Amino acid sequence: MKIQKFNPKSPLTGQIGVVQPSTAAVRSAQQQQQTASQLGQTVFKMAVQEQQDVGREYAVNLVTRGEDGKINYQEIPDAMSPTARRSAQPLIDTKYQNSLKADLLAKGKLKRINEDGSPANGKVYTESMESYIAETAKLNPRYAGFINEVGGAVAAQHATDIQIKSYEATMALDKRTRQKHFVDEAIPALRATSASPSGDTPSFDTDADGVGDTIADELYKNVIADIDDFALEHKLDAEAYNKLTQEAKMARYGGQIDRMSAIASAVAQNQNPDNPFNAESAYLNAMTSALRNPTSLAAQPQAMQEELAEIGFTAEFLEQNDMQGVRSKLATNLSSYQGTRQEEAVNNANLIRQQETEYAISVGTVLSQKQADNYFEQVMGIQDGYDLLNNLDQIMSDTDGAGYKIIMGRGPLPAPVVEMFTDQSIIDLVGAEKKLTKLVELYRNVTNDGSSSMSRGMTQEAITNMEEISAYSAGIVTMSFEQFQTRRRDYNAIPQAMRTDNLNAALGEDQTLGQFVRRYLDLDDDATGQEITHFMKVTPMLLYYHGEEKTKKILKQSADRVFADSDFIYAREGDSTRGMYSPEVRYGDYFPTFRNSVDLKLSTIDGNFALGKTHTLLATGQGGANQPIYIVVDKETGHQVIHNGAPMMVGGNSVRAEMQSDFLTTRSNRKAELRAAELTLNQKRTTALTEEEIELEARMRRGY
Repeated sequence: MKIQKFNPKSPLTGQIGVVQPSTAAVRSAQQQQQTASQLGQTVFKMAVQEQQDVGREYAVNLVTRGEDGKINYQEIPDAMSPTARRSAQPLIDTKYQNSLKADLLAKGKLKRINEDGSPANGKVYTESMESYIAETAKLNPRYAGFINEVGGAVAAQHATDIQIKSYEATMALDKRTRQKHFVDEAIPALRATSASPSGDTPSFDTDADGVGDTIADELYKNVIADIDDFALEHKLDAEAYNKLTQEAKMARYGGQIDRMSAIASAVAQNQNPDNPFNAESAYLNAMTSALRNPTSLAAQPQAMQEELAEIGFTAEFLEQNDMQGVRSKLATNLSSYQGTRQEEAVNNANLIRQQETEYAISVGTVLSQKQADNYFEQVMGIQDGYDLLNNLDQIMSDTDGAGYKIIMGRGPLPAPVVEMFTDQSIIDLVGAEKKLTKLVELYRNVTNDGSSSMSRGMTQEAITNMEEISAYSAGIVTMSFEQFQTRRRDYNAIPQAMRTDNLNAALGEDQTLGQFVRRYLDLDDDATGQEITHFMKVTPMLLYYHGEEKTKKILKQSADRVFADSDFIYAREGDSTRGMYSPEVRYGDYFPTFRNSVDLKLSTIDGNFALGKTHTLLATGQGGANQPIYIVVDKETGHQVIHNGAPMMVGGNSVRAEMQSDFLTTRSNRKAELRAAELTLNQKRTTALTEEEIELEARMRRGY
């Protein structure tokens, strides 16, 4: 019931002197009414607040997605009061809208990738998103408007981005494709056409003046026009554009230079087939100078100007406007080409020399020093004595190889061979590797043709060096090789005058060096020969270091050990047959085999010929001291026996097989003897051993 409120401003009567009644009771009633109303309102507000909190709590705790990740729309329970419903619904709507928005945003990204992993194009993406938005709105009708609005915006944004990126990708691909076309196809084709004589063929197009261009001219214009279109379409910067146009210009005029250079080479070849490069180089030099400075063309001799004009290189060619920016680079490229041509010319000349050298070797022609040195350096790669030492075994094992034939020939020795015989550090290395004998044998083989010694172009230093080492290796010096080398260096460092004074003091005034050697070798005063020559080379050094008495002893002991008399060595009348290559001594037990092989060869010429009877031997120094090689000579005259157009040479080949067979037999017999001796010993030991000892030995053999 509405409570009527008292209005104090409303008069009960007029203004005429009426007495006003008391209002205290009325005011008290009004006050009570207001208090009750306030209490009711407070209670109502509390109830409303409570229901609003219930609604908000429900909305907060509401789960909008199931285990499958999909949005699950849930109705507000009927039991919930209208106030709670009104409080919950806006929060629930916001929560669902946020979930739907997040879902649409995520799906918008996922739809950009097809199932196979490829990016979706704009059409496929739009259709897929529209289908998904419609299905989502259908499943959530309450939020259909929101879904269509948000989903449409997301789809439109992604579709636009896809379209932009697709365009950018298409343009980037087009840029790369066209760039590659220019670099790999168009510009190389332009250069090839410009270099070809067909490039000068007139085209069907003509300029404004009615003069027709060549095919190469027309192609060049087309390439430049295509580059301009490409630069405009793809907004090339100045650097990229200039690079392409420069390459096109280089192709056009570089191709022409290529053709002119080829013509110049052909002209030079016709002028001088044996050595065309000099003339070719003159043409290329003139062209390079003119490219760097066009005015230099007029300074060339008239004949050169005319010859250059014949190949197309003229002032008109140089004055073309488009050439101004590329002339310097054309000159650099042409200079580089000239260097390449020069290298080719050198290589060709080397090849010709190599072929000539190999032919000379094959027919037995003596090589010059330069030929020998060039072949070792340029063909074999042997630069010095160290290189030769490292490859010597391989070279000397290939008796059919050019290297072997050069070393064993009669011409000057290659420089690396001489260095190997001279360089003391190489000699030291050879000594350390226990290969001194091989080195000495090589020296003997290359400097002795059987009847005489040959210097083979060696210096006196090399010859003296190897002769001293040869004497040492034959047993002259009773010290280690390292000591010998040290003393030899010391001796050679002494001034020659001091060495001479020391020798004269040791010999005295009544004898010469030759007489000294002969006396202590028990040789006649007028005797000559290998032995005397051999010992005279080392005696001065022996006297310097050992004195007279010890030198005498060394000479005698060494002579008896190294030299021996022979019935089969040729000697001129009055000379001794004593030498270091006595076949009886060197072949020992195999000398009969060696002699029979020589007789067999001689019988092919005359059945009456026989070693020791009609013929003797002349040592070549080849084959070393163990199996020396000889030349067969007439016993009386010393004339060489010629067989099949060459001196008859005999040596270790005739006995090598027998020596090998004997060695194998001896080794086999020795093994059999050792096995028999071991068997006998074991038998004796077994008989003598107790059972305990036998068990102990068995355990020892088993290792425990």
